[in-house]
Amino acid sequence: MARTYKKKGSRCQWSNDDLHNAVADVKSKVFSIRAASRAYNIPRSTLQEYVNDAVRKHKLQEQHVPGKVGRYPVLGDGFEKELRDHVKLLSDMYFGITKDQLCRLAYEVAEKNGIRHRFNKEKQAAGNDWFYGFMQRNRSVSLRTPESTSLARVIGFRRTEVMRFFDNLKTVFEKEKIDASRVYNIDETGMSTVQKQRTKILATTGKKQVGRVVSAEKGETVTAVVCISASGSFIPPMLIFPRKNLNDRLLHGAPPGTIGATSPSGWINSQLYIQWLRHFIKHSGATADHKVLLILDNHESHVSLDAWDLCRANGIIVISLPPHCSHRCQPLDIAVFGPLKSAYYRRCDEWMKSHPGKRITQYEVAGLFGDAYCSVATIQKCISGFRSAGIVPLNSSVFTDEDFAAADNLVSRTTEQPQASVSAVNRPLSPVLEAASIASTTVDMAGSVGSTNTIRAEPNLRSEPEDTAGSSATTDTIGAEPETVHTAGPVTSTDIVQAEVAEPAIGVEPEDTAGSLATTDTIGAEPETVHTAGPVTSTDTIRAESETVDTIAAAASTSSPPAKKKRYSVFELSPIPAATPSTDKTRRKKCKRSEVFTASPMKVILEAKALKKSGSANKSLKKTTESENLAKKKPERKNKRTLEKKAERGNHGKKKAEGKNKTTKTTEPTGAVIQ
Repeated sequence: MARTYKKKGSRCQWSNDDLHNAVADVKSKVFSIRAASRAYNIPRSTLQEYVNDAVRKHKLQEQHVPGKVGRYPVLGDGFEKELRDHVKLLSDMYFGITKDQLCRLAYEVAEKNGIRHRFNKEKQAAGNDWFYGFMQRNRSVSLRTPESTSLARVIGFRRTEVMRFFDNLKTVFEKEKIDASRVYNIDETGMSTVQKQRTKILATTGKKQVGRVVSAEKGETVTAVVCISASGSFIPPMLIFPRKNLNDRLLHGAPPGTIGATSPSGWINSQLYIQWLRHFIKHSGATADHKVLLILDNHESHVSLDAWDLCRANGIIVISLPPHCSHRCQPLDIAVFGPLKSAYYRRCDEWMKSHPGKRITQYEVAGLFGDAYCSVATIQKCISGFRSAGIVPLNSSVFTDEDFAAADNLVSRTTEQPQASVSAVNRPLSPVLEAASIASTTVDMAGSVGSTNTIRAEPNLRSEPEDTAGSSATTDTIGAEPETVHTAGPVTSTDIVQAEVAEPAIGVEPEDTAGSLATTDTIGAEPETVHTAGPVTSTDTIRAESETVDTIAAAASTSSPPAKKKRYSVFELSPIPAATPSTDKTRRKKCKRSEVFTASPMKVILEAKALKKSGSANKSLKKTTESENLAKKKPERKNKRTLEKKAERGNHGKKKAEGKNKTTKTTEPTGAVIQ
């Protein structure tokens, strides 16, 4: 099948500019649709669809690619771009979505925004055709198998900790003038006797279970201590076997110069790390005059007083990595261990095929590891690992804000947002005030334009009349008599409502207003003069208020444009998971940080740690001695009691026998004649 197929037809060869000009000419009546179709070489049906905006489903002129034939995407370019950005953002936040989740999200976007679609309404998800079309249109997104990343690693990769590590590197580089050939990185990795299946195999279609033979159900792990330099050189590795005694046959087939060691668990400890340091000094040529830089993690086996003394005596400057950041800051994890594990497991599969019926034991690990190590240990991997970590050359900007966004998103905040206090300004308004505040419009009255006045709620305030020449504006007080104020100049249309519920002023008697004028102002109309006979009652005031509310609502409905349909974006329908604010103030365990391990202040810390450890060891030794002494005394006491009981029993038997003998001697035989 040809994968570089090129279209041979000549359909849809018009450009966006031609389409835009043709539509403009038709709308301006320069050409008819048929004439514009012939002039710009655009099909008449296509041009007619673009001219009629109401018929179009999408903005096709922005999506068209010259030569493209067929349907356009269901969601359009805008929503597909949001989906693509959303998928990338979720992946960067370590909350990546699957194929099914993306199809359900596409269906929800189409439903919420009223887009015509042909998705499956029973499953409420888009189909495979849409998914593979989406992947083809967005080449920057692909299906990947994620690596399990612990929460500690996600949260631990913070800007403050990483910048502290780079500051330590900068200080050492500037002070000691160390070049790339003297910068080393050490780390440990496990090699199991049971290989992991990392590659797919061909099998019968439809078969439920497809298996592949491995060495055992649960294997043993051999630790490999690997060290590389920024210039591409490798220190011979160290293999630690989970056993007590070291056998020469265990290192058969190992890389040249490899040293072996043993520990009960197969892991490295402080004593084995000292042994490796001597091996490192031998091959790196580190001295007090020729110092080297060693970068490692904060494992407890690397932090001891003996290691500090040995490093200081031989010119080894040790800098520890930030906690839980080795997956991004350690060159070995970035460039070497991944290919090394894959090559090792591949060699294990080959060994199992060539030795059917046999198991991989500790004696075969060194040979398999040697083959994988020699095929992976290249200069390019070392150089690229240090460059990607930003160590050599030193580059603290290798990590951007996007790399730290996941930690910032998950770090729990200890402070909550303060709740806003309810003030007098934020109190709910009456319906009259709400309607008046909504209908704030500019009205032309008496040949001039007046702006909307601010509505305040202040009870029992009355304006003083002023005799001025000009137009008149009326200020109505709800619950009180209307007063006419004469002002000079333009008149505003909005009445200043003095109170929501105003009581009659104290000491004010109702006046006879026969023949007086009561004025009612409305927005959008000139003041109307109403002749009233007698005093103004509360009923008249309420009627005037209701008329004002109806007029204001009508003005608001006619002046405001129709509400647009809300557009639901992808980020609103599928928000990014974020940590909630935490109020837990309990003291947490202090985390280790990146430090210059061979600095002078560290010796005091290590001495205190060693003293504390020796004190706890003495206490445990004392308890052990006491328990041993108590265990020794218990059988002694038991034996003593047993002997005493036996002696008592023996004495009792002797006394009983002596009593019998005395009775026999004093008693004479029956029938004896006494003379």
